[in-house]
Amino acid sequence: MAVDFAHVYWSNSEVNGSIGRADLNGQNVNQAFLTRLSNPRGLAVDSAHLFWAVGDLTGAIGRAGIDGQNANPAPSSPARSRPRESLSTRAEPAPAWGPELAHRRLGTG
Repeated sequence: MAVDFAHVYWSNSEVNGSIGRADLNGQNVNQAFLTRLSNPRGLAVDSAHLFWAVGDLTGAIGRAGIDGQNANPAPSSPARSRPRESLSTRAEPAPAWGPELAHRRLGTG
């Protein structure tokens, strides 16, 4: 679910691959605000666009205008040649943060 200044949005991924929208006061419910989507999940909204994760494990992100126009089911997709495991194995360990290092990080010693 996502909320902007005028509407609340939700995914109907299990039912029919759509995103619904209603006014903040619960009026003007539209269960099919955006349709023909591939399992939309994880909605987010900004002042101009609505975004959703495509729930088919590709990692793609869909986008449409908050007016429902110019829907692109997956304009952003990660490179398919990189294995998923490489994302976690490349992570560096978190730096230590103990009392002995606090003075160096905060410039107090």
